[in-house]
Amino acid sequence: MLNSNFGFNSNEETKHLIVKYEKMLADGEEYFFDQNAFEELIEHYQSSLDFTAALGVVNFALTQHAYSSVFYIRKAQLLLDLDAPKEALEYLDNASMIDSSELEISLVKADALCQNGDFELALDVLDNAEALSSSTDELELILARANVYEDWDKFEASYKLVKKAIHKDPKNKAVLDRLNFITELAEKHEESIALYKLIIDEQPYNISAWYNLGISLQTLQRYTEASEAFEYAFIIDPKFEIAYYDCAECLVESNDYYTALKIYKEALEEFGENSTVFNNIGECYENMDDLSVAQSYYIKAIASDPNDDHSFYKLGKSYAKEGKWQNALDNFTKSLKLNENQLNTVLALGEAHFQLSNESLAIEFFESAIEMSPQEPIVWIQYASTLIQIELYQESIDILDQGIDVCNDVSIHYAKAGVLLIIGNRQQGLEVLEEALALDVLLVSSLFKLLPDLEEDEEIQALITRHKA
Repeated sequence: MLNSNFGFNSNEETKHLIVKYEKMLADGEEYFFDQNAFEELIEHYQSSLDFTAALGVVNFALTQHAYSSVFYIRKAQLLLDLDAPKEALEYLDNASMIDSSELEISLVKADALCQNGDFELALDVLDNAEALSSSTDELELILARANVYEDWDKFEASYKLVKKAIHKDPKNKAVLDRLNFITELAEKHEESIALYKLIIDEQPYNISAWYNLGISLQTLQRYTEASEAFEYAFIIDPKFEIAYYDCAECLVESNDYYTALKIYKEALEEFGENSTVFNNIGECYENMDDLSVAQSYYIKAIASDPNDDHSFYKLGKSYAKEGKWQNALDNFTKSLKLNENQLNTVLALGEAHFQLSNESLAIEFFESAIEMSPQEPIVWIQYASTLIQIELYQESIDILDQGIDVCNDVSIHYAKAGVLLIIGNRQQGLEVLEEALALDVLLVSSLFKLLPDLEEDEEIQALITRHKA
């Protein structure tokens, strides 16, 4: 049964349209929809990531609008979402027979060819499209080519094209976002900084340019400059939430905890309670050696999100710094119950049990850590460190030898050298130390972190000096 036409032009009617369409399916009836209504239905299901339902709408649309290239293109796009590029190309051919001048057909066809691994053919399609296009299509075609090179893992070529697009339209936020993304892939942060600054000189209130400048500066570890760029971004738009957090993070990296606290607290006032921000504030106070205030913020983080294992872990670590090992143990235990796969928590429980003289339980946790992440050097070193403290020196060496066999990290060699020196096996200890220094002299700090007394050893210092020369 064919019922009346449902064409909808406003967002307010979208829900009514969806209800009508789904009722039609449920009742087994058939209504007539105009093209706009079908497009709105497709957009709804596509934005909900229900590609199968969206495909059903397209198929129905093609029965009522068989000579519309729009729905052939739409079907091709959905088939690409469903990873079916060859089928998509067939529907694009159908669209071309109806309207060969439609640029969108070429753009989607290039995407389909890329998904199929036919990158050179994709570029050919775009070249042909350019010959038939107008100047208003130039930016879109530049970005389409950039996308081909990006999918082809030719990031340098993609970067050059996106840069060209920026010069065409420096105010275009989508293009600026694209530049930020390809800058990361092409590792062009230094070059992009100069470009963002040129844009900012012409457009001092361009939020995307300020934010992207901050990202590139942050990547290059120029944290003070990056924090200033992020700050300009959220001064221009006080609702630009992520810029607050990025700014504060850079200030923390610069050890400017006082200013970082100011930014985090501004974010709390602007956007409301957030367990992550409470934790970050706690970490700032902890770095300023104000453990009691730090703990108050970790407790606020827990109240804000009782299922956040990280908050319990941070609170436990702060108690451990004070030597309040039972409090630390209680919080580490709560953290582990929420997330059994956190290596740091398992190691922290091993340390806490050891400090509370629960040596057998400590060893169980260290062995669990090794079972969880045998490729992580820290699990072998921390286990060995505990064994050293209870004077199980040979057992410590055995653990480190196992670690060397499994992951062969230079820091484990340093730890083994330290243990050998501590137990009086100086000759072998110096030999192992020589091997470690030859592998990476800069990691010698890991030896002194494990056994700080060895830093005063003149012979060891002489070896280090020789290897640094």
